[in-house]
Amino acid sequence: YRPHQHKNAWRGKDRVIMIGPRAQNLLLPFICGARTGQFLFRNSEKSENPYTLTGYSSSIEKACKAAQVPKWSPGRLRHSAATAINAMFGDIDASRVVLGHSEKSTTEIYAERDLQKAAEIAKVIG
Repeated sequence: YRPHQHKNAWRGKDRVIMIGPRAQNLLLPFICGARTGQFLFRNSEKSENPYTLTGYSSSIEKACKAAQVPKWSPGRLRHSAATAINAMFGDIDASRVVLGHSEKSTTEIYAERDLQKAAEIAKVIG
């Protein structure tokens, strides 16, 4: 997926988001039901406008309150993904390319330390 707009477009950078087969299967019903040029996820059924970051966050907050679960924000999805990818592939660069960062230092902000790996190393080295 290549978003029409993204934060680094002004720098001349391209943004490509890879969507795996499981995510494609989840998105397929929305894609098939959408009109050409229509946003898949809009702020209401009657609106043609896409979610804004504020609207998206607000909708998540309302859903959490209705479901009586702790509040969370969309940014936590990126943190969780970076941490899981880093643990799965053992390489911060894997997280970097999936998140679309140019620099590893940016990805390191998102990826949590792998404490399980640290425990395994401590066992080996004593």
